[in-house]
Amino acid sequence: MTQFFFEVEEWTGLVEQLRDLGVTKPVLPGVMPVTTLSGIERMAGMGARVPSALVARLEAANQRGGAGAVRSEGIRAAVELCEQLLDAKAPGLHFYTLNQSTATREIHDAVFAGRNEVARGF
Repeated sequence: MTQFFFEVEEWTGLVEQLRDLGVTKPVLPGVMPVTTLSGIERMAGMGARVPSALVARLEAANQRGGAGAVRSEGIRAAVELCEQLLDAKAPGLHFYTLNQSTATREIHDAVFAGRNEVARGF
């Protein structure tokens, strides 16, 4: 089972709720990098709660350096989320690439560069 999130607490809360219901299957957290400001609206349209702190972070990046800065900041935010999820003992990561595999590879490389874990699925 998988679902995408922007905050580790959403994933840990879902896992706890499912465990309380007797679900024992692993729940892979989904990671969907936000690399454009228009992506925020699309993700919200899919039912995801995009945290206001993330929106503000991306808007500030846009003010500093435009689309390239937004992409870089979105990748940094996704790296931070992945690290938090793995620290919270996520059984793996499921990336929603939306034809943005380059961003996903950058995130993967940054997350697993300093870890001794096996990069599942790559």
